[in-house]
Formats: sequence, structure tokens, C-alpha cells
Amino acid sequence: MAPNTPSRPTYIRVKRDKTIVFLCIKLDDTILNIKEKLVTAMSISKPVEDLRLYLDTTSEHQTLTGRVLEDHQTAKSAELVNDALVYLVYFDHNLGKWEDIHVVEYESLDDEIEEDTTDLTDESTKKKEKGKGRA
Repeated sequence: MAPNTPSRPTYIRVKRDKTIVFLCIKLDDTILNIKEKLVTAMSISKPVEDLRLYLDTTSEHQTLTGRVLEDHQTAKSAELVNDALVYLVYFDHNLGKWEDIHVVEYESLDDEIEEDTTDLTDESTKKKEKGKGRA
């Protein structure tokens, strides 16, 4: 890349429970900087020391797993590429340990939408058929 040429922004997906945050980062950002951005973006009331990020290493049909991202690492050295999936967990002071990675699976609502569309189509057909015989 030529000097003075701006690099393309890198976006990562950060997941926790039912939440997904799309965060724009620079490759020279440290993991600590990224955590600070997350605290602001998600309005987290916890200190950054109570946040841990994991880079997704889950293979197909496995439980969620990740590699811990250390605060001193840069996004580049941590291998955060565009559209990387990162998990966010908190430190539980009551239990004295880090939470497990937990993300609620996406539930498609397409089945309900198709049923609703079918009903609307049937209704519009019925209305057209009623008016056919008049004139």
C-alpha cells in the first residue's frame, strides 16, 4: 500500500447473549482500545478490566470456543480480519471467575412470514373473485 493512502476500515462482530455489535476498528488498535470502544458503544457499566474478548475458533457443529485476546495485542497481531467474530464475556465477582461464552442462536421467523403472505394472497384473490360477476 502506498504511503498516505488510507487503509480500508475493518469491522468486527462482537457477540454476547442476544446482542451483536458491529464495531469499526483499526489494525493498530490494541485489544484494550477495542474494549474501551465496546464499553462506549454498548453502554456497559463495568470497567474494561472486567471484559474479556475471545476470537471465534468454533468448528462446525461444536460448542462455542475462542482464543483469548490479550489487552496488549494489536488487532493485527490478534489476527482480527474484516468480519471477524469475537465473543464478549464478563468477570463474575460473585463466583470469582470469567463467564462462559454464551450466545443465543438466531431463530428464523420466515415460516411465520410465509404463512402471513399466503393468507394475504388468499384474501386478495377472494376479493377479486367477488367483483367478477358484477357489471
